[in-house]
Amino acid sequence: MMNLRKYLIFALFILLPLAIPAWGNANASIERLLKSGSLRAVSAGLDAPLLNEFYAKRNYTPAWQLREGSAKATVKEFISFVHSTLDEHGLGDKDYPFAALEGKINIGNDDALAEADIIASDIVLHMARSLSGQDPVPHSKLHTWPLKRAKTDIAGGLNKAINEGKVPDFLEHLAPQVKAYDKLKEALKHYREIQSKGGWIRVKPGGVVQEGFQDDRLTLVHNRLAQEGYMPFPQQITKDNTYKGELVAGIKNFQETHGLYADGNIGPETFRAMNVSVKERIDQIRVNLARIRQSPPDAWEDIVINIPSAQLSYYRNGEIVYEAPVVVGRVDRPSPLVKSAIYEMIINPSWYVPSSIAEKDLFPKMERDPEFLEKQGIHNNGHGGDGGLRQEPGPLNSLGRIKFNFSNPFAVYLHGTPHQELFGKDDRTRSSGCIRLKDPAELALIFMKNNPDWTPDKLQKRINSLKTQHVSPPEKTSIKLLYWSTVVDSKDKVEFFNDVYGLDAEWAKLL
Repeated sequence: MMNLRKYLIFALFILLPLAIPAWGNANASIERLLKSGSLRAVSAGLDAPLLNEFYAKRNYTPAWQLREGSAKATVKEFISFVHSTLDEHGLGDKDYPFAALEGKINIGNDDALAEADIIASDIVLHMARSLSGQDPVPHSKLHTWPLKRAKTDIAGGLNKAINEGKVPDFLEHLAPQVKAYDKLKEALKHYREIQSKGGWIRVKPGGVVQEGFQDDRLTLVHNRLAQEGYMPFPQQITKDNTYKGELVAGIKNFQETHGLYADGNIGPETFRAMNVSVKERIDQIRVNLARIRQSPPDAWEDIVINIPSAQLSYYRNGEIVYEAPVVVGRVDRPSPLVKSAIYEMIINPSWYVPSSIAEKDLFPKMERDPEFLEKQGIHNNGHGGDGGLRQEPGPLNSLGRIKFNFSNPFAVYLHGTPHQELFGKDDRTRSSGCIRLKDPAELALIFMKNNPDWTPDKLQKRINSLKTQHVSPPEKTSIKLLYWSTVVDSKDKVEFFNDVYGLDAEWAKLL
């Protein structure tokens, strides 16, 4: 909730139309400025269409109380409020015309005050647009954000809020009303406090420190974790610098919230995660707050594949009913961002090898072993291009024993894999773009819930038959391939993951 001070700022700032008459020829000045196209002279970044829509609803009457003697002081308080709101939500202020607003207030004549009224409205509308997820997003062939919140009538909503004296409520309720958003805002505040104290120390990487080992860096490791809140102070550990006890537990906790295998061993990936700067963590949080602002509430329903964490989560009514690691696309063959629905499950699929994979992966192996394709059950299907090579269903099949199809322009899908060793690795960006499942049979049984023909034994019999079967799920199941480099887990812990495809930087430029 916004505090009392913020409400008082708007109480002083808002013009109550029935109580305070419009000053001078304010209506005419505002209408002339808006319709003449001369707004660029006021401030180059003003949103002319939105301002025209807003003031038309008001018959071009002033929106704010700027003629009163206290206006200068109130405007300073208003600007301070805007800064604090932007900070709270991880938004930047570089496009906000604060100096222009103060300059027009200082001039103080009717034309200048009309311009100031427009600038003040633009500032609030700009905040409203950002909070409601209507800011631009990065666009690329594979990685344009696939979700969109329902559009809000910002101009009408602000006009109503001004007339009712409820502008703070209007702004507050434009932001996403989901727990993950609130928790990330709390995390943003926490990491900025760490930054204000100088950030955290860097620990020199090198070697693997296992439980029971002695290492001169352990005090630094302890203090580094304490700075972020993973360990309590005091700043001392055992005199012999032995890695044990509470510090091992702290490292495991740190690993769990950074997408790492939580074995307690302090290896290269753990050192790397510890040495990411606090500024980078702040930027990660800001970018993912922006992604949530773009996303509707049902973003966390049905199947969600998070690419940075290489994790599948199956939600029902907002609760996770199934979760498992997955393998996602390599950096040079990335998985796309997609919103779709699963329309088909295939038991014992054949793999029709894409020509690009045949050329890059299979043919070099054939050169080393002429019998490679035969050993893998791959045969020439007599067709040119994609599908020229076909791998028979079975335990060696690269798609595993079950495949799930969903509509998308990138020819990606979910499938099993014979390479189970990949799921125990920290880095699971190892596919050619499709999503590999650790145990697709578990997902299949969830799909076919409460159906007596789909028990584990009956499914296994279907798999053992080696017959290809196409099955339509009994209900529509949406699937989303998304990119959350920072998330809030089911225990309200904030987790960080590697920005594996380097997408965060483009988002950060737009904040």
